[in-house]
Amino acid sequence: MASAPSASDAALRSPVLLGRFAQATEGDLANTSLLRRYDRKFLIPRARLSDVLSCLGPQYKIVASRGSEIATYRTTYFDTPDLRLFRDHVRGKKPRFKVRIRHYLERRCSFLEIKQKTNRGETRKSRLELPFGQDQLEEAGKAFVREHCPVDVKSLQASLSTHFLRITLVEPGLGERVTCDQGISFSRGGESHTLPSLVVAEVKQCEGRMSTPFLQSLRAGDARQSRFSKYAVGVAMAGGADLVHHLRASLRLIGKLAHG
Repeated sequence: MASAPSASDAALRSPVLLGRFAQATEGDLANTSLLRRYDRKFLIPRARLSDVLSCLGPQYKIVASRGSEIATYRTTYFDTPDLRLFRDHVRGKKPRFKVRIRHYLERRCSFLEIKQKTNRGETRKSRLELPFGQDQLEEAGKAFVREHCPVDVKSLQASLSTHFLRITLVEPGLGERVTCDQGISFSRGGESHTLPSLVVAEVKQCEGRMSTPFLQSLRAGDARQSRFSKYAVGVAMAGGADLVHHLRASLRLIGKLAHG
């Protein structure tokens, strides 16, 4: 299991940074669930996160998890022994899939989640609630995978663990959900890596609008758009897979932003 990132950073939990946002209501969350969506990812140095967030107006609301404005996520990914799903991703194959169990620690809930990237570039997510903390694919989970993912479920095995902290904002009027992930750590085969100085920001929209206040703030903050995938990067960094060369540009950008 990946080691937990520290949640004590005063800058992350500063009321000045996050307390200025009103909390999202149940209605706001329903309007921005976006289990089918278009998304874009951006990489920024963690030191620039406060600049990006401070530019946003009151139309953005923060999603609190049991009273916490920063949520802790732990994820176990599953793949075949030859890393078929990883290979599909780095080769840009469509449709492609990810199979994972994600634990939402503050909410004390766990889901088996299957993400599909369609031929049109749309992201579709299907999920099945599991007992909190369950990390194995049991019979109900295997049946769910068979229903949603064209992979031999008998061949799936745990291939990567990740741990990170997430800030989630929604803009209900635009149907937009944005996430900022930091303190990302990976663990695979006894080897662990962390990205303590990097933020991965993701913009999730039902129609892929080209301009929103959050996107404008990212661009003003010199964010770099990227095809960053926690799963692909984690396997490349912690696993030494033979297709790492497909990710060299992403890994160079990560190194540049994370280490200045």
